[in-house]
Amino acid sequence: MKRLSLLASAALALAACATSVPMGTASDDAAGKTFSPPSAGRAALYVYQAQSNVVLDITANQRLLGTLGEFSYLRTEVPPGRYELRARVNNVDAALLPLDVRAGEIRYVRATAAPQTYTLREEPASVAQPAILTAKRISEIKFLEVPY
Repeated sequence: MKRLSLLASAALALAACATSVPMGTASDDAAGKTFSPPSAGRAALYVYQAQSNVVLDITANQRLLGTLGEFSYLRTEVPPGRYELRARVNNVDAALLPLDVRAGEIRYVRATAAPQTYTLREEPASVAQPAILTAKRISEIKFLEVPY
């Protein structure tokens, strides 16, 4: 019985460590790495993950923005306002970061996943941009324009 329990735990750990995520196109990746200002009346939000074997679903106010794997990032533009960014692992909240954004801003959030430790923290451009330049952009999730 103990052996079966250990096998089940190992299988769950391996499932959480799968790193295959839908990747964006090369042109989308290149565009994201220009760090261009957001569209008028919007804020740009980058969320990135460096070295980690854990796949994280990133949400803003309970709306999925994308799924990050190892050395990946997302860029999305959002209306100004308050957001609760969450990192989720296997449909369970693992980290939370409240974030207020204003029109015209570019904000950077690093997602960190280590065994039993998950964090979302805002980073300055001087730290985030070099990390994003070594990462790959994930496929963007498109939504109808509705309030967050």
